[in-house]
Amino acid sequence: MSARLMGGVIAFGIAVCMAALAGLPAMAQQNPVIQPGMRIVFLGSAASIPGESTVLVPSPNGGWVNQRTGQTYNLEDNPGGGGAGYVALDIIEVTPQHIIGFSNNWLLYDLQTGATTHIEGHGFIDSGENIADFWVEPRKLAAIGDVQSQTQIIRRMPYPLGGQTYSAIRMQLYSNGGWTQNTYDTVTGLLLVATSNIAGKGTQVLGPDNTIQPGAGTTSITYSQIMNVRKTNLPGPGMRLPANFLNLRKLVYAGQYGFNLRGAEMQTPGLPMQIEVTITGSAPTHISAMLTERSAAALGISVPIQLIAGGIGGFYLDPTYLASLRQGVVLDEDQVLKTRTFVASVDNTMVMLTVQSPFTAVTYGYDRQSGMLVYNDSRTDTGLGPQYRTVQLQSVQ
Repeated sequence: MSARLMGGVIAFGIAVCMAALAGLPAMAQQNPVIQPGMRIVFLGSAASIPGESTVLVPSPNGGWVNQRTGQTYNLEDNPGGGGAGYVALDIIEVTPQHIIGFSNNWLLYDLQTGATTHIEGHGFIDSGENIADFWVEPRKLAAIGDVQSQTQIIRRMPYPLGGQTYSAIRMQLYSNGGWTQNTYDTVTGLLLVATSNIAGKGTQVLGPDNTIQPGAGTTSITYSQIMNVRKTNLPGPGMRLPANFLNLRKLVYAGQYGFNLRGAEMQTPGLPMQIEVTITGSAPTHISAMLTERSAAALGISVPIQLIAGGIGGFYLDPTYLASLRQGVVLDEDQVLKTRTFVASVDNTMVMLTVQSPFTAVTYGYDRQSGMLVYNDSRTDTGLGPQYRTVQLQSVQ
């Protein structure tokens, strides 16, 4: 996709999201928004705009030679790219010391309909003063003074967005490579809009008379904005891990992943995968761990994660809550994400909860007796056939 076309796609995506935002319930500034049970959804988009359509890339077998240095190059296309999606934050616990929640990332797959596909979900823990760049404690914002310099501009202003005007503070930073800016609502502390424009390092191009010359680099642009804040009835607030969970040392999930081509007579069998979760610390609200995925598509790199009590996709749901659920009950519908969360099945041993969008279904299975997450199935189908990833709990230490 060309840079010009991608720029148009991103602009159109922002326009679609702005139109959607205008039709959503107003965000009540007079009420606290960082509290258990709240969901906050942000749009994020990014695009890379190449400065040159073709560039010279160093290669030992390249057909172009720098006569001065002897370096050889290949002449390659230099396309742009981009995309958009959402981050949905479900707040589960708020104290002066920390904020615990569950975050889901969704790709905006169809800009015209707003349909999404699920990317990943994970628990998070932040200080009581901020949630990454999405929220800053209003008292911290109030303590920031106005600044006007060559490298930084901080100022307060009225900011219109989605039919409302916010009392906002904008923080803009400049560097040799470009600029970034974040604009926050000073009443709630929520991020309203964030943008950036960063120029990449220069390239080498083929000039007149086939000479090697310096070329322009690729510019990266981003745009983010708040889309919705609302109260949900999703499980999580007030839940605590059982005492025996605090003694866990290691969990192993195993399964397979693959792709089924629709209409094909023969299907490729799924490839095996294993997920090891090594516990590094425990508390009644969460377990800190290192996750290592072993599969043909994974590098076996360990990453830190938080296993939290509560949240659809969280590590634990209270068995009393699970016992209250009935198959077919709808737990939540999200207008922005175009998702529906419902009870997929209930039997004597497990409760299955599914989050479904037009192209994705993610199912989480919870053991009715212990409340532990023991099953996860993710399926995305955008037309050719479903991509799937399924794992089950194999061992607990």
